[in-house]
Amino acid sequence: MLPAAAGSFAASPTPVFSDSADAFDRRLDLDGNGIEDLLDRWLAGEVVFADLRAVAAPPAKTGDDPGSAFPAGKTPAGTVWSRGMVRLVCLGGAGSWQAAVTAGAAAGSVRLIHDLQAWGRVQVLAADEAGLAAILRAGPDGRVFLDRNGTPALDGGRAMVGVPALEAEPWLLGDDWSATVAILDSGCDTAHGDLGDSQDDDTDGPPPVVGDQGDWYPADSTWPLFLGFKVVGWRDVTDDFPLAAGPWDYHHHGTALASVVAGAGAVDPRYRGIAGSGRLTVVKFYDFDEVWHAWAGDFLAACAWTLENGGTYRIRSALCAVNWPEDLGIGDAMSALVAGGILPVVAMGNQGDDPAGPGFPASLPQVLSVGAVNDARAVSAFSGRGNTEGKPDLVAPGGGLLQAQGRITVADNEPDDSYSGRKGTSLAAAHVAGAAFLMDEALRRTGLSLAPGPEAVALRKAVLRLTAAPVTHAETPDGGGLVALPAYAGHDRERGWGLLRVDAAVQALREPLDSSRTQAVTLVAGGSSPVAARRLAVQPGIRYLVEASPAAGLDVSLELVDPRWLQDDPLGLEIDLRDDNGSGVSEFAYLEPDAGGWMFMVVKALSGSGQVVLSLHEAESFSEQGVRVVLPGVLTGGPNQARLAGTAGVSLLVPSRVTVDPVARALNVVDTGGLPRPNWPVFLFPHPSSQGGLTRPLAWDLDGLPGDEIVVSGDFGSVYFFAGNGSYQEFKLTFNRPLTSPVGIEDAQGTRRVVVVDNLGEVRTWTAGGTADRMIALGHGLPLDPAVGILDGSGDEAVVIACRDGTVAALDPRLSPLDGWPVLLGRTLEVPPVLVDLDGDQRHEVVVFAWSSGAAGMVARVLRGDGTPGPGDGSVVPPPGSGTWLAVSPPVVTGAYGAGGVRAEVAGLGSNGQAGADQRWYLGQAGVGSQGEISDRSWLGFEVPAITTESTLTLDEIHFPTPLAYDQQPGGGAELAALLHVRWQDLLYGFTTIPGAVTAWYHPAGAGTALGERQPLGRGGPGSTESGPLGCLTAVTDDRVLMRIQIQGSNLTIQPVGAPVAEALDWSGPRADGRNSGAFPLPGDLSGQPLAVAAGTRLQVFPNPGSGAFSLALDGVETDGAEVSVYDLRGRLVTVLRPAGAGLPWRWDGNDARGRPAAAGAYLAVARQGQRVWNSRILLTR
Repeated sequence: MLPAAAGSFAASPTPVFSDSADAFDRRLDLDGNGIEDLLDRWLAGEVVFADLRAVAAPPAKTGDDPGSAFPAGKTPAGTVWSRGMVRLVCLGGAGSWQAAVTAGAAAGSVRLIHDLQAWGRVQVLAADEAGLAAILRAGPDGRVFLDRNGTPALDGGRAMVGVPALEAEPWLLGDDWSATVAILDSGCDTAHGDLGDSQDDDTDGPPPVVGDQGDWYPADSTWPLFLGFKVVGWRDVTDDFPLAAGPWDYHHHGTALASVVAGAGAVDPRYRGIAGSGRLTVVKFYDFDEVWHAWAGDFLAACAWTLENGGTYRIRSALCAVNWPEDLGIGDAMSALVAGGILPVVAMGNQGDDPAGPGFPASLPQVLSVGAVNDARAVSAFSGRGNTEGKPDLVAPGGGLLQAQGRITVADNEPDDSYSGRKGTSLAAAHVAGAAFLMDEALRRTGLSLAPGPEAVALRKAVLRLTAAPVTHAETPDGGGLVALPAYAGHDRERGWGLLRVDAAVQALREPLDSSRTQAVTLVAGGSSPVAARRLAVQPGIRYLVEASPAAGLDVSLELVDPRWLQDDPLGLEIDLRDDNGSGVSEFAYLEPDAGGWMFMVVKALSGSGQVVLSLHEAESFSEQGVRVVLPGVLTGGPNQARLAGTAGVSLLVPSRVTVDPVARALNVVDTGGLPRPNWPVFLFPHPSSQGGLTRPLAWDLDGLPGDEIVVSGDFGSVYFFAGNGSYQEFKLTFNRPLTSPVGIEDAQGTRRVVVVDNLGEVRTWTAGGTADRMIALGHGLPLDPAVGILDGSGDEAVVIACRDGTVAALDPRLSPLDGWPVLLGRTLEVPPVLVDLDGDQRHEVVVFAWSSGAAGMVARVLRGDGTPGPGDGSVVPPPGSGTWLAVSPPVVTGAYGAGGVRAEVAGLGSNGQAGADQRWYLGQAGVGSQGEISDRSWLGFEVPAITTESTLTLDEIHFPTPLAYDQQPGGGAELAALLHVRWQDLLYGFTTIPGAVTAWYHPAGAGTALGERQPLGRGGPGSTESGPLGCLTAVTDDRVLMRIQIQGSNLTIQPVGAPVAEALDWSGPRADGRNSGAFPLPGDLSGQPLAVAAGTRLQVFPNPGSGAFSLALDGVETDGAEVSVYDLRGRLVTVLRPAGAGLPWRWDGNDARGRPAAAGAYLAVARQGQRVWNSRILLTR
């Protein structure tokens, strides 16, 4: 009868990247009978049983094992090897395999060691001669091979890989204890003060109860708060000391690895690990039986346990520092870890330039294989060279062949709290495993947790490889000297992609470079800062010039990469590597990014030192370039846009404070190049005790003369009417009574008015020139920003005012209530209404998202023009995470009329509604569509998990301006783009731990990946200084370039984000348009679909440009039944033209439909005749 298995694990089948069965067929079983050829030869009498044992554990390897001698009384009792048995591994065995095992057990001694089902059936047995013969003669199915012993691969390393820079300002990383690195090795001595033993009692044993229960904490029930516990997960898959009280290591190898990965530095801060606050899951598979063995079968069991328990112990990386000469099922195990979202970090081995290569798993493509460099950053003589494509991946500190070339100082297992110097690629791999933890921490601190799976593993591998530093030398084979390596040109078999630089990897993920300004950094070849990496803020469809300009004496290379390129291309053949020039001469490349990806630039110092200037520019696409402007003070209200008399192009309006004068307020007006318009900014000086700032300006042509007027209200109770030249009138209302942003309304006779509501619900209107018109009291206070649109058939527009108490009023231009209004919603409100025609009746519906802080749910209220319920009214709008809403943006309208329809949507921060360690926060969008359907979507680019059962996620700060909506994917209408700043912390018993922050754009449409969806505006994280109010809008220039404007505090950034855009409707500003209407144009204004231009003809305009008296004709087409509509570039209908007679051209005098002169700028003329459409651009000058 077989003894019980030492471990049995089950998990769902997972896809694999490398087929171990195929490797077995190609290397070990040439006759194809399913049994390793060496075992066939033994059964035939060609080799003796001792030969099998020698192949399984070569004497040279065991004799050289530095862990083969131990203090008396501390070695476990041998049970397999000492009894003269060998070990077998069977992949995929079924019924006949079980029959063969039964036959073996009847004939001799057979022991079942592991029965694994994590990625298909794997069984590990031990058998004596008689048992083995019976098993083989029974002809089992599956693939049977001899288990083998593996070969272990065994400060200044922290500085060499860039850790100190990440622990200092501005990053402040290195104190995250919310996850673990798995170490699959010989165990861990938690009696060392760097790895546990907070009581410093050095307790360990006595055998057989080895280890110390007080030195570690099993996190399978709750995550430990006490930071003295380093090891929180422990498993021994062998039968050594089954009564152990906790982790132990009488070998040394695993303790050394643990020390490098996450040693706390408590005994000596000089020897702190790479991720000094990180935690460990220790899986011991080294087995003592006469001597120490690292059996492949035990390693497979360790992998299976790690995979099954990866979620419990929050494992994202697994360190494997042993290699085997054959696959032995290891390829399938590594593929299963990768499919489960765990990155295998593997030592290349210490065999040097052995043609046989490193073996398995180091030669597998799905793992991250690491070689070693010495203290001089030269490849160590013993470091394994690659014999398969793309290996090694990296090199990291591992000491030199000779003592003089350096050692890695690590914690010893005996005596406790001591250190010793060691060497080996195992230690180099431990550096990379710790670096992977730091890189994950950098993402977690900005609210980004990559979804577990092969894509996340491939991305982390790619970023670490692509940001490595050049390695210029290698040790001679005897270790006594150095030889120069060929100039850096990407990957090679000695140094891989180069020397690990985790600081550059974090920069690639979190440090942005956009086209609005350059950045200067200092690089030192072979020194403390050899690499700089930046995440590029780029848009698909735009061609960029990326440049690195070094100072004299510094030679650099430049690489532009998308990490996805390395997924199927280990050599990085798609990477644009530029090293065309010498010292002091810039390297540059052109970039045309793909949709849905994300790009970063990497600049590497090849020789010398000095500053290098990094820059990103739009190239050959637009006359406009990205620019950054510093405002007089921080933003106080949403931005807007206008076309002012006497100026060409769009003007941007931004209200702000004035830093040097706390009394002053400023209205800033700049062009799309960031230059102030003449006579602007205008500084206002209200009473010194005035509260608040200026609100979002209104820009509208009120007087019928060329150019818009500007109206802005103040939180302190004043309304200002500005002319385009900066002159203004002030109308003082009740002092320090806040006002809504002004909104424009037009009646059926063409009279235009400005509407402002004060905090007590008094509604006022003015006509052109600031002439006071009317005033009424709503009877309800705390109004939100009004909206204006068409609610009935009177020809008048109506203004909709929602108050925080849930009252919604609708008034005509003379401030008379419309029939059916007001409507009492019975819920408190925090976001203003929007207007959109959901049902296609050429009238707006009023959409109000009823939600308030602290309320669990949100309800979409949809009201028709008469106040009755519209499509989708009363529907519950679910938050991201399906729990509760925590914060909500003002609403926008996305989509387009026609296919797909339009949607009124909000973006927001949501919780999953769970408590303790199960808490999660997400970002997403939700809303109501054309048929009243509710849509919701969680974004990939943001997730904040809680840490422990005592956690309370706490929102410290959030700025969530109105999102933008513009055409980001052809044919999809307007898609949402959101700007956000959020800062949070995890409170444990009232004290703070692991805070986080992020400021970023989120573009969920079509991104497909978390990092592709998010475009950071700053480093983020706990050291982030980004804060302050945010604002954004889009504007279309006269040459039809879509510009995105963002304000962050006092920084105004203007960037082109699109090639000349299709003439589709969009939501360009915080309240849709220049007059703050909060309304999506009705379908009749513009189709919202790309225009299908008829071939072979064109709409001719003469003169163009011109100041009026335009003549429009179709080349070679009869004009009977055709008409021409003229739109401005915001999609608003200006006028409709009809030909003077049959065959005569159309004429446009430059006025709108009511005879008022249109503002100077670009317009779109669209001719329609039946199903045929033609268009042309008109440039109107004044």
